[in-house]
Amino acid sequence: NTFGDVFDSSSVAMDYAYLLVYTRKYRVQHADCEPILTWLLNIDPDINVGRIENDYTADEHIPNDALLLACEKGHCEVIKWLFIIEPYLASFKNRCYICDIFEISCCYSNLDITKIIFEKLADYISVRLLILSKAYRNAIHHQHTQTAEWLLQINQNIAAADN
Repeated sequence: NTFGDVFDSSSVAMDYAYLLVYTRKYRVQHADCEPILTWLLNIDPDINVGRIENDYTADEHIPNDALLLACEKGHCEVIKWLFIIEPYLASFKNRCYICDIFEISCCYSNLDITKIIFEKLADYISVRLLILSKAYRNAIHHQHTQTAEWLLQINQNIAAADN
């Protein structure tokens, strides 16, 4: 019911969907998840099942992949949901990836997404001139003046550092 009649799964992080069902299979006693796992594989046979079932850090990496895809596709509500359902995403341990996704988000025109990601590590990012400068360059390169102006409000020195 969640995905409806999905024929084009390009906007769905299928590895992440598979991970959610796969982990539920072991967290909820007697959960019959096999039909759903089979259905997901029918929709997208390229799901990296080996990575999900054999990588003990899959629960860290795959949500990051889903976050990146949601950022690229401009799905603000999905990003908010991911941060709620996956506490690891917003953890300080994951800060390098959050900083990368923050920089990448400035390549896209959705300032709301950039702000959501920034808020997860605002104290950390706001004093890192290298991160802010890269984000600013991305915004300027992709002609997102609203994002560039917002970044200058965080730290005016990024324009000088970029020259």
